[in-house]
Amino acid sequence: MKERYYLDTSIWLDLYEKRGKNSELALKLLLKIIINDSLVCYSDLTIKEFKHLGYSKEEVAVIFHLFRSHLRHIHIYKHQLAEAKKISSPKRCPQEGCTSRNHCPGQQHPTSCDRCTFSEII
Repeated sequence: MKERYYLDTSIWLDLYEKRGKNSELALKLLLKIIINDSLVCYSDLTIKEFKHLGYSKEEVAVIFHLFRSHLRHIHIYKHQLAEAKKISSPKRCPQEGCTSRNHCPGQQHPTSCDRCTFSEII
C-alpha cells in the first residue's frame, strides 16, 4: 500500500503563493512524495477552505494540477470532524490540519499546529 499524506491547506498555499522558505519546504515535501510514489490526499474540506480564502475552482485546479497523478480525493466522516474539533481546540490549531491523523494513521502528518512542524517530515 502506498503511503498517503493529507496536507494542510497552508502547505499548498506556501507552494502556490511562493512564500519564501516555506515554499521551498513545500516543494521539497511534494517532490519527495512523488519520488517515493506516495499519494497526497485531499477532501471537500480542503476545497472548502480554499474557497473560504477566496480561491476559485480554477485556481484550486491550478494548485493541484502538477500533482494530479499523485492526488486522491478522500471522504471525511462526521465522527472524524468531531475528533478533529476535539483535538484542535486545546492545541490552538485549525481542525482541518488535525483531520490528517485520521486519514493516515501511523504516519507523520504536516499540520499548522505547534506540535508538528513541516520540517520534521522532510
